[in-house]
Amino acid sequence: MDTVISWKFVLRWGVIAAALSACNGSHDSRALVNGQGGSESDAGQSGNDGSDGNAADICVQVMPTTASGTCPVMPASGKICAPPITSLNCGSRGNCAYTTTVPEQYCPPVCGDQNGTCPPASTVCFALGSCQTAADCKGDLPQDCKVCPLSPDGLETTACAHWVCDAGTCAVNYCESQSNLSCPGGHGCPKYEFPVLDNACTQDTDCVLEPHIVTCCQTEVVGIAMSEKAQFEALESTCRAILDPPFFRCGCVGNAVDENGNYPQPGQQIVAACDAGRCKSVVRGQITCGNSSCPEGQSCCVAPDATGFCVFTCAASCPPSNMGCAIH
Repeated sequence: MDTVISWKFVLRWGVIAAALSACNGSHDSRALVNGQGGSESDAGQSGNDGSDGNAADICVQVMPTTASGTCPVMPASGKICAPPITSLNCGSRGNCAYTTTVPEQYCPPVCGDQNGTCPPASTVCFALGSCQTAADCKGDLPQDCKVCPLSPDGLETTACAHWVCDAGTCAVNYCESQSNLSCPGGHGCPKYEFPVLDNACTQDTDCVLEPHIVTCCQTEVVGIAMSEKAQFEALESTCRAILDPPFFRCGCVGNAVDENGNYPQPGQQIVAACDAGRCKSVVRGQITCGNSSCPEGQSCCVAPDATGFCVFTCAASCPPSNMGCAIH
């Protein structure tokens, strides 16, 4: 699921032949994007003035460079088609994109001013509200769509930005997946979804942990039924075999997360659990907090005392702080 942290507002379709999917990235702080990407389409091209032109889908032929000359999953048409750019038409003022390190914050798309200057993030970004359903979520959405991973049988779909209620907090999402596991693709092969595995269980010992590669910097440790272990490992091996070599050379320290995107803190670990009759991965254990540990479910909060040394306390949540401290 896609929780909004950052996004690039203008899609550059010139790289779709290599990526075979809509490209997303991020800008540091705030950025002005004036460039208009262009590539061949089935019915026309976008106008140079920022208009949508004929608003035709942009399609590229899938051309595998794997040793076998094939892909694990192929679209029925043999092509991947991306939707036309539907973002804000800011003209010469340019589109502004923002990043935020606060998961509960969202920064909608805006235009620059007459001088091409982006407004401060503090005047654009807002806190995401709590929700019970997606209908509770309000606010401007990005005016763009993405190419979703192929279904296991090769079905092509696209999805546009929409609100979802994710664990009680509003978030912007695009593609929903039944399996929630997909292969990034590579060697000319498009991104595709794994088939849904039978993860039924009655107790924790029915489940086992398996690593699933998400990006070069992140591995999602998933919980699967012991009976599906061989099937999952075959799917994961097939996926890793088509990844491009640069995928593994991104220069970052790899992180492991559970299925909810949670990182284990010091003293914690990711374990396989049977939750409501389904295998999943969860972070469990007490967080190391100074010379002691916090009860499971609480956070370790660090703040300076009057002398500047760190004081460690446990709480349900920690208040924001930008003050440093020294450890005894």
